[in-house]
Amino acid sequence: MRSLDGRFPEIKSQTGILLVLLFVPGILLLFIFPLQFPMFFWDEGLWNLGPKHAVTLGDPFAYGWYHIFLSPLHFFTTKILYELLSPSLIYSKWMNGLFSIGIVIFTYLLASTLYNRRNGFIAAILVMYNSMMIISARFAMLEPEVSFYMLGAAYFWFTRKKSLVLISTLFLASALLVKVYSLVLFPALILGQLLLREQNSSRDRQWLRRVSPYQWAALLAGMSIAIICYISISYINLELFKSTWLGHTTQRESMFLFGGIPEELLSFAGIFRFVYKFMIHMPVMVILSLAGVFISLKYRKTGVYFFIFWFFLTFLMVSSQVYRPERYYFPIIPALAILAASFFDQLFSTWTKNNKRKVVLILVISLMCIFQILRLFPYWREGASSNRAFVDTASWINANIEADEPILAMYQIALFVPNPVIPASEFLDERWRASIDPDRDVKLPFASYMVMVFSRRAPDTQFNVWANEFVAENYSPVKSFAHFITVFKLKE
Repeated sequence: MRSLDGRFPEIKSQTGILLVLLFVPGILLLFIFPLQFPMFFWDEGLWNLGPKHAVTLGDPFAYGWYHIFLSPLHFFTTKILYELLSPSLIYSKWMNGLFSIGIVIFTYLLASTLYNRRNGFIAAILVMYNSMMIISARFAMLEPEVSFYMLGAAYFWFTRKKSLVLISTLFLASALLVKVYSLVLFPALILGQLLLREQNSSRDRQWLRRVSPYQWAALLAGMSIAIICYISISYINLELFKSTWLGHTTQRESMFLFGGIPEELLSFAGIFRFVYKFMIHMPVMVILSLAGVFISLKYRKTGVYFFIFWFFLTFLMVSSQVYRPERYYFPIIPALAILAASFFDQLFSTWTKNNKRKVVLILVISLMCIFQILRLFPYWREGASSNRAFVDTASWINANIEADEPILAMYQIALFVPNPVIPASEFLDERWRASIDPDRDVKLPFASYMVMVFSRRAPDTQFNVWANEFVAENYSPVKSFAHFITVFKLKE
């Protein structure tokens, strides 16, 4: 594969096995001790409860959970996984580990296409040992999945083989069917392609590469497939489809009720919170990615425009939302790695005859990776102090409650137990609204047992005060674990 700058890789083929072995420790970090760290997160149960009920109950809409409408490809992928194995948080985490390996591979391929293979190798190393990417992979959520499809779409879009360009259709459609915010990739690809040129071109008037018919076809087909899929799914229940999307976009009151959105995320300053997070976790790579932008522009490595547009369009998309956690920016971490790698690649090219300086560069890259591994320690410590309580709670439930008996539980518990799970947060939200408006329908039933996870950071909002009183009025505590998980039994 020749890169767009016309250079062949400098990495010798006989060293390939050794270079691949450099990734083995990073791969192990994706899979080992899946229940040890990080601390279990709310959304891990939230996005996987529907597939669990689809397998165990034959009803993906059981107890009012409709995430099949929001992320249909994730739903069906997870459902197939659970049918082949069993509903399990571990399997969902490992599936994300596989997606993360795919992210590393596509980072290498995309960087090799837009820059060169040495850039691709360095970028792949930086992604493999990025602490935020490792933590994201160890969560059973959507970010690794959508990042995999977005990077795959970009690679096949920019490939020079026309027959492969159309493969980006499948990746574009898949990305949209996992998370709609992957829409940012469409204008980024078009703008990046319009400003892309081959650096070995001898005629300046060739600097503008038009978007080819194959690329337009891939965009239109990818968008069309996604739209058709969403429309088809909406016909299952159009009203539920509309209400689910409204509840996830413009009407996210339930998250505010629980104090589930930190106030700093809602303020204007919260728009830039991801910068703070990135600078804490990977300051050197962020700084070097900026240097990589300037170097790419200086040396007319015009693939950089795609990454610039991808970043700013992602920023505009996320900033326009009410809820904007830093994990929404995780798909652009490989782009930062590629830009940082371009900085190192330029130095390697400049110091072709200075082996001592090359050794220093290799040492810097190694230290960056070691720092990223050390950044995992706080997550390990946090998980070690809390995750055992969830496992113990699940063991108690398995020993004392029949597996087919529905329980009310917070999302963190949902995949630890075989029981059908009525989301406790949705149950309390529904009862709260009914207490304000007696004419409001109540759909979620009481269960004999309720499992609550309490947070010390939960604010004393009117809803939280009411919820505590409601639980105390209707349930009696049976068993507590680590002072923040309590199993309640319905009063006679």
